[in-house]
Amino acid sequence: MSARLVRAIRRRCQRNSQDRNGMGISELFLAPAEDAAAILAVADLRLKQYLLGYTPAPVMVRSKSKRR
Repeated sequence: MSARLVRAIRRRCQRNSQDRNGMGISELFLAPAEDAAAILAVADLRLKQYLLGYTPAPVMVRSKSKRR
């Protein structure tokens, strides 16, 4: 999925949103059928969250352990 298509889907979801300040799962149900199918087909959780307007999940960074 191209970045252009991802941004277009997100914008269309925002237009159909009930609460434009805080998006969520309702965007999936209000999205056009093609966009909803594309969102459901996404396997990457971070991309799916972006498409639905959720803030991205924090990335856990492991610090290097001290060698003993």
